[in-house]
Amino acid sequence: MVGVSLENILQQVTQLPPTEQQFLKQWFNGQNFMTGVRAEPELSLTQAAELLSVSTGFVENLLARGELKSVQTADSAAVRLSDLLAYKKQNEQETARMLDELTAQAQELKMGYE
Repeated sequence: MVGVSLENILQQVTQLPPTEQQFLKQWFNGQNFMTGVRAEPELSLTQAAELLSVSTGFVENLLARGELKSVQTADSAAVRLSDLLAYKKQNEQETARMLDELTAQAQELKMGYE
């Protein structure tokens, strides 16, 4: 299992919007972390869905399509926090790129940009 420092995780958390920071801080508070290097945090599919503001079914589809990696826990599938944050960042970047492209097309077609 890959180890990461709690400091690294907290640095990633501070780069998220306030609502997502609050969700993760509440989740971390419910965990029993020791100092130093530890196993990377894993989220249930429900927690992952809440962080992405989507349904659990949508997260299951991401896993089935291989867009998000899952790890097997004792009782069910889970998602590594770093994988989820990487997916979220990539998705946000792709959305911004598509919006820029649509804006450029609208300007080119003079659709209210005169």
